[in-house]
Amino acid sequence: MKKIILVLLLLGLVFYLSSLDVQILEELVLLRKPVFTFIALLFAFMGSWRFLLPFNILFALYFKKEKPYNLLVPLGTLGCWIINHLIKEIFRRPRPQIPALAIENSFSFPSGHAMVTSCFVLLLAYFIKEHWGKDIPIPATLYISTMLLSRLYLGVHYPSDVFVGAALGLATAWALQRYFGGKHDRSNNKG
Repeated sequence: MKKIILVLLLLGLVFYLSSLDVQILEELVLLRKPVFTFIALLFAFMGSWRFLLPFNILFALYFKKEKPYNLLVPLGTLGCWIINHLIKEIFRRPRPQIPALAIENSFSFPSGHAMVTSCFVLLLAYFIKEHWGKDIPIPATLYISTMLLSRLYLGVHYPSDVFVGAALGLATAWALQRYFGGKHDRSNNKG
């Protein structure tokens, strides 16, 4: 996990320091099609508080006996959202100056959808491993990757915003999971 986080941070830095941040967005504008726009807007909804809040409340209630993950997933998601807004206020980066397909009122860096979704999906994946003993790296990676791409496609974030957002979200989830770890972590992390 540490390597993935580092790669995402380095990609964010490279894109931020180069003209790639804008060039990628300009190229994506040329690829816009109604079906892609529908998918991107669907993922935008799935990364919003309108989806995540009810999901996390129902999750906590349904799995109330599954400690600590019944609270770790929703509280980790909420904590990541708060951290994201604090970081946005520090950096105050304006949104890209290309035609956007969604309305966003906060600052651009780091992407809240990328950060919160990455944290949420990784914590949920840990829960699934704890609860059912199943690893889901491919669906989790596809979900996060599609969320990142959707933010670029909609024109509401620079690539550096989504790379760093994803890195921070994954780091948050990884740290929470390591600190509060479940039975798989305790048995695998001795010493």
